[in-house]
Amino acid sequence: MKLIKDNLNLQKKNLVVVTNKCLNSSFFKNYLKSYLQFLEKYKDKYNVILFSTKEDENYHLRILDEFPIVDDIIIFNKQHKNYVEFYNESIPFEIDKIIYFAGCNSTALISENFKLKPHVQKIISDTENNVINETAFTFKSIRLEILVLLFLNKISKNKEVLHLLLDPDEIKLDSLDIKNKRFMFYKSKYYDTEKIGNYEYYLNNEKRGFGKSLDFVFGCSFKIKWRKKEEDNYIENLNKINLNKQLFFKGKNQDDFIEQTDYFDLLKQSKYTLIIPSNEVMSFSYLRFIEAIYFGCVPLILDTTHLFDCFNSQDNEVLRKYLTPLEKIEDKIKELNYEESIIELQDYFIKKEMYLLENEIN
Repeated sequence: MKLIKDNLNLQKKNLVVVTNKCLNSSFFKNYLKSYLQFLEKYKDKYNVILFSTKEDENYHLRILDEFPIVDDIIIFNKQHKNYVEFYNESIPFEIDKIIYFAGCNSTALISENFKLKPHVQKIISDTENNVINETAFTFKSIRLEILVLLFLNKISKNKEVLHLLLDPDEIKLDSLDIKNKRFMFYKSKYYDTEKIGNYEYYLNNEKRGFGKSLDFVFGCSFKIKWRKKEEDNYIENLNKINLNKQLFFKGKNQDDFIEQTDYFDLLKQSKYTLIIPSNEVMSFSYLRFIEAIYFGCVPLILDTTHLFDCFNSQDNEVLRKYLTPLEKIEDKIKELNYEESIIELQDYFIKKEMYLLENEIN
């Protein structure tokens, strides 16, 4: 393995950020920025090193340019013939802290449908015991998640991985005997996560717009299994709203989804939006909720949404007035006073203390 720049400050400790996401996507790029931005607080103590499985040198240089918090990138040696060679390759620096950002698509890795969990466990067992599997080994033919988990297993001996979740149903590293602590946008008993305030920290540096030219904006994908059944009902009721609105859907009859940055601009222009049940129905779409509040857009909450894993009883009292049935959204907007509502929500949710891994990184 080698570093792209190879000029780490030897007086600092080393923090490695591991992700299996390609950062060509603005969606994941923004979320990773929100995770990394708070590390500026610790730059006097740590070199921040990003782990990459990409081969493109221009990609690495672009990432270093777009993520000034990252000091260097470590990449694979592409000449390995098997997992053992990869696993035994030396790392050219000491690792003091590890952060893992899976980026929400790792659930399939432990799904019984894919049968990959036993596969990964066997690979880890074989490599640790120097059992060489002569199966063809190329970085283009092996699932990226497997390589990332192998790398995590390799570097995490006697170290705890700080797992930052984008999706509450991501792979549990415990299942692969990787010691870890899980963090998400809110503290959850159900998903066994602690709260990290990185997204609020990131949004604090975004420009907020309050020139409101829209009454209501909402976007939704109906590709998730349970939502497919609700597609017609959602579209019919939302289209009935007789206000100045913009709607964006991705489903069987329509695909006019827009980029996240464009959607942010519309939140800044709109008075209201809607929070619906999350893809993982036991969780709450906290990102959508807090984005709206930061951009001066009141998040109405569909009354079928699961709140109780995310908010305490005092929070729920504040939010009760923003709950609405799907068919009563227009009535709820007319009932609320926009200025009073957004001030109440911003005062209550934005001014809270943000936990940023002080105990884990210091």
